[in-house]
Amino acid sequence: LLLSGLAEGGDRIAVRAASMAKIPYIAVLPMPATFYRQDFASETSDSEFETLKEDAVRSIELPLDGRSTFDEISRPGPARDRQYELLGRFLVQYSQILIAVWDQDRAITQGGTSHVVAMKLREESPTGRLAFSRMNTNGAGPVYVLPTRRVGSGIGIGIGPALKCEVRYPESSAPEDYDASYKLLDRFN
Repeated sequence: LLLSGLAEGGDRIAVRAASMAKIPYIAVLPMPATFYRQDFASETSDSEFETLKEDAVRSIELPLDGRSTFDEISRPGPARDRQYELLGRFLVQYSQILIAVWDQDRAITQGGTSHVVAMKLREESPTGRLAFSRMNTNGAGPVYVLPTRRVGSGIGIGIGPALKCEVRYPESSAPEDYDASYKLLDRFN
């Protein structure tokens, strides 16, 4: 089962791949769809979002974070950013593995890919302090990094060094622990 925010780019590529492999997905939206759709670049993107949302086995719209109003999330700013952070926290908490289609820019933008990766690896705790955690504590787990280049990076396709998938694990955990856990889950399921 795949959880996806259905954002433009990597989220939608993952959903299309999951669909081709007959893997069901749940759309997890950071805010009500009417507000979320404001972030899409074109009518085509908006139409694709609607189709993917309808094809999901379930769609979840996250509630407001408690400090925000609908008026505040209707425009760019801290309230809207907090909703993206809520989405990241939801995905971290309810996923066993995080797949990050990521340019590996380490600049932390609230709710951005770097922030979500740091949450999953427990490099960041809700209080902002460094957190060392054991396996699966508060959603900690492996991150499969699928490196990408942004369209605006100036590096064309096929130019530059090859990008390779990498698996990262939270500090103080071992890959063998996760492998054993996943084998037990597979046997149970």
